Amino acid sequence: MPVKIYKSHLIKETNMTAIHQAGKKREVKYNLDQNTYDEFVKACSRKGLAPQVLVEQAMKKFIQTGQI
Repeated sequence: MPVKIYKSHLIKETNMTAIHQAGKKREVKYNLDQNTYDEFVKACSRKGLAPQVLVEQAMKKFIQTGQI
């Protein structure tokens, strides 16, 4: 429900709806081969993507389909 805020000669409407907060994050630690890790980070960098985002997407896909 919009709330009207009156300031001098201006009328502004502000939406005061609740903002959904992101879920809790958990740090994941694994031992990886150095070359594999370096190549993965380089590939992510070339595509302009964050490695943790790709890993999270892969986990979600695995949960949904059982395949990577």
